[in-house]
Amino acid sequence: MNRSRTIFVVAVAIAILTMAFAVCAQAYPTCLNVIPTADVLVNGSIQLAYESDGKNTPVDHDCTGYTFTQIGIGGRVEAGVDFCDVTGETDKLFNAKYLLLGESIAVPAVAAGVMNVGNDSDASYYLVGTKGFGKSRFHAGAQTQNGSSWGLFGMDFAASKSVKLLFDWQTGPGRGHTAGISWQATPALGVLLYYLRNNSAELRESGDFVGLWVGYSLNLGL
Repeated sequence: MNRSRTIFVVAVAIAILTMAFAVCAQAYPTCLNVIPTADVLVNGSIQLAYESDGKNTPVDHDCTGYTFTQIGIGGRVEAGVDFCDVTGETDKLFNAKYLLLGESIAVPAVAAGVMNVGNDSDASYYLVGTKGFGKSRFHAGAQTQNGSSWGLFGMDFAASKSVKLLFDWQTGPGRGHTAGISWQATPALGVLLYYLRNNSAELRESGDFVGLWVGYSLNLGL
C-alpha cells in the first residue's frame, strides 16, 4: 500500500470512529430491508446510500431522509456512520459488525454487531446467521436494546441476475415486517424499494411506511 493511500484510509477510519453521535430512528449495517444480516463489505469497500421513507410513497411531503456510510475493513469488519432526518435536525449514529464465522456448505455465516450507538441513544446488539440454498438465502438471529429482546427473520430470493425479492420480520409489538424488491442497476449502483407494516395494529397509522434506498459502492483497491 503506498503512503497516500494509507493516509486516505486512516483519515476515513478516523472520521468514522470519532464523530459525535446523537439519536435517530435507526443506524443500519448491511441488511435486508431493515434487519441486519451476516453480510460484511469486502476490505476497502465503501458504500454511500440515501433513503427516503414516507407514509404512502417514499417521497410524501412529510417523508424522512437518511444517509448511510459504511466501510469494509479487513474482510471481517464493517463500520459506519448514519445521518438521520437530513432535511431537518440532522442526527448521527454509529454501527459496527464483525464476521465471526464464514459460510460453508455445512454451516451458516454468523456475525455479531452493535448499532444505534450515540450520546442520547441506547446501543442495540445483535447476533445473526445467513445461509444460502440455491437462489434463496435465509437469515435468523436475535437483537436486544435497553432490556428488550426480539427475533430477526428474513429471506432474499434472486429472481434474476440483477433483481432480488426481500422479506424480513422483527418479532414483537411495535416492530415490523417488510417486503421489498432490489435492483442492482450496475455493479456499483443498487436500488431498493420496500414496504414496512407495523406488527401492532394501533401503531400502523404512524408506523407503516414505504422506503426507497439508493446506494453506491466503490472499492479503494486495498
